[in-house]
Amino acid sequence: MKFIADPSGVDVLEEVEVFALGPTEVIVVGRLEFIYHEASDEYLEKFEGKLKKGVWYSTNIAVIFTLYRPAGSMEVDKIILDNTFEEIPSNKE
Repeated sequence: MKFIADPSGVDVLEEVEVFALGPTEVIVVGRLEFIYHEASDEYLEKFEGKLKKGVWYSTNIAVIFTLYRPAGSMEVDKIILDNTFEEIPSNKE
């Protein structure tokens, strides 16, 4: 699996002073490239035939992070896929 993000796709939802104690939420928009090697048939059925084992796919994705300062820790709050999947040519590894 590979997450590819363009720096121009980063959106800060809330401006916070550098030394503030409150969290800051950030959305990172990018593209996810992935392949299922060992997914169960039941899991793949949820995608109504859009995904198969052993095939590389690409989809748009948005990840919402909450950043906590000053400690610098980070948590992923939500991941949003656009639920469209594009097959990547088989020469991709």
